[in-house]
Amino acid sequence: MKKDLEAGEDFVTLDLVRRKMETREGLRFTTFLGSNAVEALHTYLEARRRGTDKIPPEKLSNDSPLFINRRGERFTTQRVNRAWNQALMTAGFDHIRLYSLRTFFDNQLRGRIKDHRMIEYMMGHDLPRGGAYFTVRDLREEYVMNYRYLDISSHF
Repeated sequence: MKKDLEAGEDFVTLDLVRRKMETREGLRFTTFLGSNAVEALHTYLEARRRGTDKIPPEKLSNDSPLFINRRGERFTTQRVNRAWNQALMTAGFDHIRLYSLRTFFDNQLRGRIKDHRMIEYMMGHDLPRGGAYFTVRDLREEYVMNYRYLDISSHF
């Protein structure tokens, strides 16, 4: 992710590990941030570097958490959900939940990407052989080619 952000890429590759609730073991997968999210992320990181009226300036490193609270602590999954829900309520979309983004992602790409396993893999679902039959280049190509369907700004 850092390499893509520093290179000024419009689309950022995310190599993630999703914990399976039943076993707590990690499930590795690759997905992407689109141009709107990349722009918002740049703005957020720059605000952290400069500081705001709520947080002091920060020197970011490879070990810095991506999202922090006002005390500089790493956001938990629960806190991300709460922040998302608060932002949506403020915007008047109190009927949408974080999981709705996953459903939207799946619905918009289903039928547009020939191999539905690519969609499942980018969503972090468990696949035979861990999705090893996909290259990051192929996944990125499909994501970029179909981004116009995922860009929520075009839906409002």
